[in-house]
Amino acid sequence: MNEASWKKLSPDLQKIVEDSLKGREKDVGGSWDAADAGARDTLRKGGTTISKMAPAEFKRLKAVGDEVIKKWVADIDAKGQPGSAVLAEMKSLAAKHKGSSTNFCPD
Repeated sequence: MNEASWKKLSPDLQKIVEDSLKGREKDVGGSWDAADAGARDTLRKGGTTISKMAPAEFKRLKAVGDEVIKKWVADIDAKGQPGSAVLAEMKSLAAKHKGSSTNFCPD
């Protein structure tokens, strides 16, 4: 959900959404994995060749992404919002579910 839509929800509805997802990260991730698998199958059936990025190219892309994330966190933190905390939680959840998802990139 984008931020504008989220802000339109009353605090009690936001809490309901948040509470409904707690402890369900694996279920939600599994749903995304299944949707991605279906999309890959459709692409393959249509003649698309799916290939993995070369490790050196992935390393370059990750370095650029890390800079974007660093700026985003700094911008959010500067607004008094928990950018650093959100990133830490995302990294924690990614580490927790890395072995059970097909969509995590290599370190």
